[in-house]
Amino acid sequence: MRPSSFGGGILATVYDDMDYIGTIPANTKMAYQTEPGEHMFMVIGESADFMKANLAPDMTYYARVAARMGVWKARFSFIPYNGAESEADLQEWLNDTTLVKMNEQGEQWAKENAASIKEKHDDYLPKWLGKDPASQAEQTLLKSSGR
Repeated sequence: MRPSSFGGGILATVYDDMDYIGTIPANTKMAYQTEPGEHMFMVIGESADFMKANLAPDMTYYARVAARMGVWKARFSFIPYNGAESEADLQEWLNDTTLVKMNEQGEQWAKENAASIKEKHDDYLPKWLGKDPASQAEQTLLKSSGR
């Protein structure tokens, strides 16, 4: 979910590794159903950022996409909901966002920009993997945080 209007003019595109999940504007959320196990999610704006996840079956997980200042346009980061924020915060984010779904226009954009997306993936993933373990942990969706 992206419960803020900061960086509102820039769309964030979200991937499960290199598989396009959807595009989320400011103040929206999307649902994504996937297989249990390990995943590396990616969000693209001016750059790419990542979030590890180890998902259990039949569970629901939450993460925020947060915009931050970039050089030319907004950059985005994942903030996994692992219970550090209150239940009231989570409910507020859910209530303040509108559900969007993947559509043909987004899929077409992802196909047309596949080379640029792969370039960002290949450039930024090694940097993310090179972060210290504490920084990586901050961007890891814990299996135990599922509901």
